[in-house]
Order: sequence, then C-alpha cells, then structure tokens
Amino acid sequence: MTGTVLATKAEAVLASQLVLRHRTPRLAGCLVLVVTALWFARSKADATVLPDSRTVLLIAGTLAAVAGSRLVAPGGALTCAYRVAGPWWMVPVGRTIGSLLVTLPLVCVGVLVLGAPVASLSGLCNLAIVAVTYTAVTTTCVLGCTPMLGSSAAATLGLAATWLGGIPPSAVHLALAKWSVVQGPAVLLWNLLPLNWRAARLIAQPGYSDSLVLLIWLLLGVGGGAWAIGAAHRAQRPATEILP
Repeated sequence: MTGTVLATKAEAVLASQLVLRHRTPRLAGCLVLVVTALWFARSKADATVLPDSRTVLLIAGTLAAVAGSRLVAPGGALTCAYRVAGPWWMVPVGRTIGSLLVTLPLVCVGVLVLGAPVASLSGLCNLAIVAVTYTAVTTTCVLGCTPMLGSSAAATLGLAATWLGGIPPSAVHLALAKWSVVQGPAVLLWNLLPLNWRAARLIAQPGYSDSLVLLIWLLLGVGGGAWAIGAAHRAQRPATEILP
C-alpha cells in the first residue's frame, strides 16, 4: 500500500510539471486572473453589477479543460503512463490530483474574490466545494478523452462544454422547438452530461441528485481515462507484440 501511495504521489508531481511547463495552462491562468480582477473592479465601480456562481464555474471549467488536456497528451506524457506499474486507477487519479494542485489555487482566488461580496460564509463554503468538485469532474473527463482525440481536440471539447454548459435544459428545449427530431436527444444529453448548469443549480439548491450525477461522472472519468490509456497503448503496439 505504501508503494502505491508513493507512486500516486509521483504521478501527481509529474502532472503538476506537465501542466506548469506548457504555455497554454499558464496563459489560461493569466486570463483567469485578469477576468477575476476586471469583475472585481467592475463590481466596486457599480454596486448593481454582481458576479454570480456561473462566473466562478466558467473559471473552474476553463482551467480544468486546459490543464486536463496536458495530463496524458500523446507523446511523452502518454508514454510515461504506459510504463506505470500499479493499479489501473493510479495514473488518472494521480495526475488529476497533480492538476488540481495547480488549478485549485486559482479557482479558490475566484471563489474568494467573486463570491465573498455576495455570499454568506456557509454559501461561500458551498460555492468552494461545488467549484472544486466541478473542477475535478471536468479534469477527469478531459483526461479520458485526450489519449484518443489528442490534447487540442480534448481541450476544445472541454472548453465548449464549459462555455455552453451554463445553458439550462429548458432553454435548450425552447431553442430546438422547431427541430423536434433533435430536441429530445439534445435535452436528454444536456441532462446527462456534467455541465456547469447542474453545478450552478447545486450551489443554489443543494440536493442529492446533482451531487450523485457529478460523483458518477467523476468515477466515469477515472475509469474512462484508465481504459483510454490502455486502448491507446494497444493500438500503438505492433501486431507481433500482442500475439500469444
């Protein structure tokens, strides 16, 4: 057990380095700080302009999508994942933890700066817990897509889900009212995916159903990431190596 814990810590350290050494997560972090500062300055200048939880979730999702796409990116990061000897969950869990060590400080800054003026202490704690959970879920889901899609496509998919995911299912239903063929599947998909409208509802109205959906997707992200790493490895191995 001690060896597994140490190996997981090593994966977390590697993940932190993978995120920090790439310019895209650094640029995203700078953008988040600028957006946070602008929101704060605007709310100070105009008391009627108040940021809400959706702003914090956009920050969390953006950071998670960009950082998560670097954890098992094709190349050195994915090759190192092939060579890890340990439980199937070690690489996705360890690298998710390492990514969170980099992204969560920025998310917490957003929670404190944007949430403190409009939330009580209990509301601020609830906002922080949901934001951290949403960051972890988005990170694992993007990680699971990266070995098959590539880092750029996975990051784009994660960013699209983050920026469009604030639209509630009722709005999707109304927007597609003239296209009944796609209306039902689109609304069903919107209700199943871990989009930030669900996290925003969980902040406003804490409940077990939204928490359970996010937890399920967190586990699916870990399992899907482990499967995708193994599938990518098998696809790259020569046929002669996998014959009995």
